[in-house]
Amino acid sequence: MNARAVLRKLPEGGSLRVDASGRIKPRIQRVQDQQQVRNENAKDDVINVPGFSWFGFNRVDIHKNAPKPSGGIGILVKTWILEHYNASVIDRSFDGILGLKLENRTNDSNFLVFACYLPPENSSRGRDAPSFFAHLLAQIYLNDECDAILLTGDFNSRIGSLPDTLNDIDCVPMRNTIDKSINQHGHEFIDFLNESKFCVLNGRFQGCDNFTSISTRGKSVVDYICVPHDVFDKSSPGGSTCLKSLVLGPNLVTGN
Repeated sequence: MNARAVLRKLPEGGSLRVDASGRIKPRIQRVQDQQQVRNENAKDDVINVPGFSWFGFNRVDIHKNAPKPSGGIGILVKTWILEHYNASVIDRSFDGILGLKLENRTNDSNFLVFACYLPPENSSRGRDAPSFFAHLLAQIYLNDECDAILLTGDFNSRIGSLPDTLNDIDCVPMRNTIDKSINQHGHEFIDFLNESKFCVLNGRFQGCDNFTSISTRGKSVVDYICVPHDVFDKSSPGGSTCLKSLVLGPNLVTGN
């Protein structure tokens, strides 16, 4: 039996290693390297874009064998908005969800923006969609005194023609569907929307719809903007722009 096989059978074998010469040594350096990766990941990266301020949240739960920190979400807010609103992060307790509160400096109005990323359902991180949506729902209930709440991001949810509203009760226009596919995340997403009384804006403004994920594997709609039913009439069409158009466009920074 070789030395590595022996270590695997020892209770303390995980803290030891076999070097190139066959000697058994403490795995101190590797443990230190892994801890350094976690510490570096805990420091949120900053994206510098002229005319914007960045609010970010790096992924906290990094696999011990990850070669470098990876993953996270963030919100870019135009600088002129912060001249009129105070911005503060109110939730970053769940990987993939970042809550930002904006409070008007001259009156009592305020609203929340939640940036969201739910990993694909076929990944190890995307297998607990119910906990993800349960956390979002809890945040909505906890902040129900806010004037408006906006959810946006990549939910990796394909909802096809599944109804996100009760057509006979909710006063929200019908949704046009360009992505006909449905996945399990999509069913979980629809359940969340129905329970929270939110709806997606995608497909509800004529001429502003587009696929949000385009690759060699095909096209899909997995990124959404969601608002409560009672503020839908205050929403305006923004449209979806693919990354290629942003990169090749002349006004990436100004957004014009």
